[in-house]
Amino acid sequence: MKHVLSVLIFCFSMSIFAADSFTQADRERAIRTEVTLQEFMKSTDKRFEAVDKRLELLESGMNARFEASDKRFDDKMSYLNMVISIFAAAVGGMFVYIIWDRKTFMNPYNFTIQKNKVLAYVKNGRES
Repeated sequence: MKHVLSVLIFCFSMSIFAADSFTQADRERAIRTEVTLQEFMKSTDKRFEAVDKRLELLESGMNARFEASDKRFDDKMSYLNMVISIFAAAVGGMFVYIIWDRKTFMNPYNFTIQKNKVLAYVKNGRES
């Protein structure tokens, strides 16, 4: 306990003596340090502003490139839609032609078959 008390008294006495040892030179040194820190902070702020400007320029450049690639993609998609539409129209037209052709192809034969049936009926009808 005596040792702890003696250490505390020693520390307290050193703090009293240290208060007297702060001279005018120390004060000037502290002021110079503060001024230096303020200048350092100003220069650091300027650097950060310059970096921010460069990042904004890079971002605007990237945005322009993305917009250009989006436009190219949209142009390619519209071209692809146009090709698909033309293909669908061609396939649809082909189906319409196939249906029309089958109907018109069978009409002369159907007419001939009906004509032959009528003739056969008439011929069989006269004979009986």
